[in-house]
Amino acid sequence: MLTATYSLVALANEISRTRRLLSLLQIHLKNIWEEIHHIDLHEVKHAFKQLSDIDHYSRNRKFEQYLIPAITYVSQDTGFLLKEWETLRTKGVSLLEAVTDDVQTISRYKVAQVNEICQRMEMYCHTLSHRLNKEEDELMPFALDLFSAEQWFSIAEKFLVSDGQVHKSKTSANPFPISPKEGVKAVVHEAGELETRIETLS
Repeated sequence: MLTATYSLVALANEISRTRRLLSLLQIHLKNIWEEIHHIDLHEVKHAFKQLSDIDHYSRNRKFEQYLIPAITYVSQDTGFLLKEWETLRTKGVSLLEAVTDDVQTISRYKVAQVNEICQRMEMYCHTLSHRLNKEEDELMPFALDLFSAEQWFSIAEKFLVSDGQVHKSKTSANPFPISPKEGVKAVVHEAGELETRIETLS
């Protein structure tokens, strides 16, 4: 159960971080709308950069990289859950592609065009937020019941390897990088603070 707790905490932390990033972007979009007649394209392109960074982070989360493939591999009874999740994911990709085209083709500031770009970015935020809710409220509880202790151990091991690679890239100059054992201790400590939340998933 310890590895399941570690994995769920890691997934919940990524969801929380994604929500914080979305909130910052939505604040930026609100400011653009409030000053839409007084700003320039730099602000719009800055918001687009935020959107691109959020999408990149979301696609590289452990949930998408490891949990979804594991659920698909272990269970054949996830049709509706995963179909709805994939539909939201596909909608987000389409919105990002549309915004990318708009930003790349806009040559001078036009209020109507900027308003349309911001609306699409806001729609992306709502779509991703809906997908995060589905992950947290439906897919994570499903995974908790689905996987055995051995399977959770395998998933947690992949999480640790992923975290180790990210940490190594950030601290390549550090001769004493954090060990997987220390990483587990840190996450387990945090798991204690979130134990109530984890219990609700069971």
